[in-house]
Amino acid sequence: MTLRLLRIFAAVCQAGSMTGASRRLHLSQPAVSSAIRELETSYDTRLFERVSRRLVLTANGQQLLEQIRPILAQLDELEQLAQGWSVRQQLRIGATLSIGSKLLPDLVSAYAKRQPQVQVRVKVASSDLIEQAVLRHELDFALIEGLVHSDRLSSRVFKQDRLCALALPQLCPAGSSGAGLDARGLLQLPLLLREAGSGTRERFEQALAAAELSCPEPVWESHSSTALLSAASQGLGVAILPRILALDQLRQGSLQELAVRDLDLSRSLRLIHLKTWTADPAAADFIQLLEAEP
Repeated sequence: MTLRLLRIFAAVCQAGSMTGASRRLHLSQPAVSSAIRELETSYDTRLFERVSRRLVLTANGQQLLEQIRPILAQLDELEQLAQGWSVRQQLRIGATLSIGSKLLPDLVSAYAKRQPQVQVRVKVASSDLIEQAVLRHELDFALIEGLVHSDRLSSRVFKQDRLCALALPQLCPAGSSGAGLDARGLLQLPLLLREAGSGTRERFEQALAAAELSCPEPVWESHSSTALLSAASQGLGVAILPRILALDQLRQGSLQELAVRDLDLSRSLRLIHLKTWTADPAAADFIQLLEAEP
């Protein structure tokens, strides 16, 4: 038995379901179910019965809840007291390059107004480096564009996004701004790509693989999206980047988006953290702000 298991048990009691508790604790539903099973095994008793799709405490479960309520309340008071011992709390957030340059600054600014006592530290890097930083406990959680590779991490989608092909209007083949360009036609053009290991590159290669195509050698490869946009603006090729990064160029008409009719470039932006991590009030407030974003 651990304090973490008891907190999860109390959350399930309050929510009336594993799913409701998982939302409150920012844990996966299987993680909550596993914690309850572990607690029941530890005490060799059933703590809940399922009645009409709702969990109802058994007599032993009710006794356990009554015993731990004052303990958890005292611990919550101690945590609040301890927060005042430090001049500032700290929240460590990781982000991939696109998210770190376009989405995260506004979020951190809004969060600072809500939680001025919390010091936010941000690390921006490629998806693979950010994932490793979370695994090494260097970050509380992270916002990434790519796939999650470690089974030690929990993830959930917080926003939908898409990549796009960007080039000078005169470089675009006739009809490509409509529905005239296919994936094979795109691969005949000089490509400006993010480096291997980035979420953007990984998603592009995944989309090509789904179309039974392989990614050719790019004429430009860079960890800097700004460098790729500059290269595209000079007519050096077609940049494959998140559309959100090129909104200014698209509005000004300095770059044009090529419609590729048979290539799915949609993607999901994800929040990731260790499965063993539980959000404290400071982190939970930031996540709530994140999920309220349109």
